[in-house]
Amino acid sequence: MDGCEFDGTNRYVVSWKVPLQGEAKTNFAATIGSTMQEPVEPGLITVGLNSDPNKMEVHTFAPDGTPSARSFHLVCFRDQ
Repeated sequence: MDGCEFDGTNRYVVSWKVPLQGEAKTNFAATIGSTMQEPVEPGLITVGLNSDPNKMEVHTFAPDGTPSARSFHLVCFRDQ
C-alpha cells in the first residue's frame, strides 16, 4: 500500500505502488474490523477498482446501507 485518502463519510481511495489492473488479475478481501481493543460497529463494505490502475476504492456502510465511516481490514491478492 502506498497511501489512503478518506472523504470524511465512507469513501476510501487506497493507492498501491504496483498497478492492480493489467496482466495480473487482482482479487480483494475486506471486512469491517479494528486493530486494537476499540469497539467495532457492525457494517458493510464494498471494494472495487478505480480508473487509475494503481488505485482502488473502498466504501463502508451502516447495516441499513447508509454511508458510514467504519474501520476495516483489506487484503489484495495478485495472480502474478
